[in-house]
Amino acid sequence: MLGVLAQHEGKSDAAVALIARALELDPDYVGARSNLGLVYLSMGRLEVAEAELRKAIEIDPGADSAHVNLALVLRERGNAAAAEAELSRALSLNPQNIEAHNNLGSLCKDGGRLDEAESHYRAALSLRPHHASIWQNLGAVSVARGDWGGAVISFQAATQADPSAADAWSGLGFALVRAGRVGDAEAACRQALSLRPDSPDTLVNLALVLKSQHDFVAAEEVCRRAIEIDPTHSGVWAQLGTVRQADGNVVDAEACYRRAIELDPEMHGARYNLGTMQLLQGRYDEGFALAESRFQAFPESCASGHRARLVRDERRRWSGGPLTGQRLLVWSEQGLGDSLMMLRFVPMLSRLGAARIVLWCEEPLHRIAQHIPGVDAVANAEGVDSLPAFDLHCPIMSLPFCVRISADSIPSEPYIHVPTDAQLKWATHVPRSEGVSVGVVWAGNPALRDDVQRSVTPFDLAPLCATPGVRWISLQKGVAAARIAQWQGPILDMMDDCRDFQDSAALIANLDLVISVDTAVVHLAGAMGKPVWLLNRAGSEWRWGLTGQHSPWYPSLRIFRQRQTLDWAPVISEIAVELARFPVKH
Repeated sequence: MLGVLAQHEGKSDAAVALIARALELDPDYVGARSNLGLVYLSMGRLEVAEAELRKAIEIDPGADSAHVNLALVLRERGNAAAAEAELSRALSLNPQNIEAHNNLGSLCKDGGRLDEAESHYRAALSLRPHHASIWQNLGAVSVARGDWGGAVISFQAATQADPSAADAWSGLGFALVRAGRVGDAEAACRQALSLRPDSPDTLVNLALVLKSQHDFVAAEEVCRRAIEIDPTHSGVWAQLGTVRQADGNVVDAEACYRRAIELDPEMHGARYNLGTMQLLQGRYDEGFALAESRFQAFPESCASGHRARLVRDERRRWSGGPLTGQRLLVWSEQGLGDSLMMLRFVPMLSRLGAARIVLWCEEPLHRIAQHIPGVDAVANAEGVDSLPAFDLHCPIMSLPFCVRISADSIPSEPYIHVPTDAQLKWATHVPRSEGVSVGVVWAGNPALRDDVQRSVTPFDLAPLCATPGVRWISLQKGVAAARIAQWQGPILDMMDDCRDFQDSAALIANLDLVISVDTAVVHLAGAMGKPVWLLNRAGSEWRWGLTGQHSPWYPSLRIFRQRQTLDWAPVISEIAVELARFPVKH
């Protein structure tokens, strides 16, 4: 026990000497050998640690704590399978071993088996309901799932179990900001810092909170403070990159991401963010290659549900090259606009020799997708097991990487064509008279974290309503459609009759112009070759580039760029001037 106390005080050499003395007195003392193994583990002497623990188990195969400690060593040595076997053995000997449940949960979490991880953590909590670190671990499972509400509950329970647990407060701050509770998130992060002022991890979370409040100066100051504490902390450099990117400084952001990757080549979030910086500048070769790291960087959004099984099926994931005779499954991820944008690449897959192309996408895209050349079938499946048979699969956002696209080779011809009968059906709904028929979208999906930066209200667009000769048609869907009453003048709203993007496309085909914030409607109109004006937020989004009015993705698109975050008035005034000049049909 003197050795255990010495180890708690950080005196590893003394701990080894004291426990060795105990073993001189009693060589078969299993507890002493198990503790000695833990001391050697803390010293990084893994081979000696494993030998001591195996000797303890040889003396007493039923010593469940020795199996748990051996698992810690095996995990540190990179042998997760052997570590899991030892923990399972410990639980078979003692189903109430809390550490075995907790550690097995962590192994499962690291392996992406989140349901199993949660089961083990909850089993441990049933034995010790007020164990702060286990609540923290359970919170980490919710974070991996993107379940921010569940993460908040778990981290709150951890802080209640141990109000001095700085890491729990920091985790709570991260979960709260992701849940949109920015004020509460800042309070949690500052509480964590009051307990541990020199924690770079907590400072990273606080910087995220401040960035969410658009206080980029304070966010950068916090990151710089963390760098002073630990210049080799890759997460701090990555967070500073996001702050500089949000503040519009692309050069600094890129340098920060590269520094983070230099410190930790496996930092997938920094690799993905660097990829977006490259894409934003039109450097598509490196950009799309780096964007492939999104599945490791953001598993909660890219690899959930049916996607998780496909992401893990790396053997059959297509990464480029000939497709001769292969049955290819292309599956959607991310947003509807992303899928609409990437449909342009499907005809190229046929030219690469694919024998059959099945598209698995959201139902609002089904009818549109059926008319894309090269699509043989659109899957209406609830899970992977009910899909048609396939040889290879490809996430839809990986298509530009797989076909090795460059800025000069983007297929930019219109690729969404509305059947004539559908156009004629909707033509009866749009009054034909002198003037200009303009469709308008003012808001995106409010569930997205950055939606407040890209969306406006109908009231914000009031300067456009004074333009003579314009017939306004709402193209707004979702909860924001209820704000149409704020529109300052006559507007025709038929969106309740638009079941999907096929109907929206048929309506757009009868318009002269579309004006929209950054939503799927921009992609739909652009893919049809319809004139479309984009209200583009400050900082932009990778596909719209940093400067200029035009995009290589959609020749019919015109970009109106915001100069300062949340300040839309100059953009709307500029659009009002150009709208007055728009050619009027007679």
